[in-house]
Amino acid sequence: MTMPPPYPIGTPGRPWGEAELAEWYARQTRKRSYTGEVLSAIEALRARYEVVQYGQLSEDPVRYPLFALRHAAPRDDLPTALVTGGVHGYETSGVQGALRFVERHAQAYEGRINLIVAPCVSPWAYEVIQRWNPQAIDPNRSFFDGSPAQPECQSRWRTAGTRNPSSLTGYRWRPRTTPSVAYCSSAKFSAAHTAVTCAAMHCSGVACGLSG
Repeated sequence: MTMPPPYPIGTPGRPWGEAELAEWYARQTRKRSYTGEVLSAIEALRARYEVVQYGQLSEDPVRYPLFALRHAAPRDDLPTALVTGGVHGYETSGVQGALRFVERHAQAYEGRINLIVAPCVSPWAYEVIQRWNPQAIDPNRSFFDGSPAQPECQSRWRTAGTRNPSSLTGYRWRPRTTPSVAYCSSAKFSAAHTAVTCAAMHCSGVACGLSG
């Protein structure tokens, strides 16, 4: 069996140090525009939704502000659903799927759930088409208190403010399907509130397992 060549950075079996991280970072180049493909789409939706800046990347705070869209009048008696895209920057359809969901469908849920959509959690990684953030950390493995993936992970939870989300839906990219198709990857927070959220979104939760 032919073994693939080793990764060009570092030594197999040895953790990366500062030199390897610096070399990896130096190899990353911008291949698309967060401003042109994401921020422009968010701006076009501003007339229909409240746009909230919940953080920015220290990498370049001006170039990489973090935005979420939400219904303008959230209600305390409704469950809150947090929808995300672009946790991994190379998952293009996750970002575009979240934006398209807001454009075409989110308004139908107003008055049934408090909907918050963060369409591009990792904008630097989106531009360089990379799984990791600028510190070579996988944000999708870093959603915990004291996370090293700042501000992507900690900021995302602040988008809900004091409204702890009843459910979390992440638009992702499934490699074995058509690349333009995003799928729903949901996590359960509260069994009671989750059932209400799924019903409000007319989703049985069978495909993602949320109903179980």
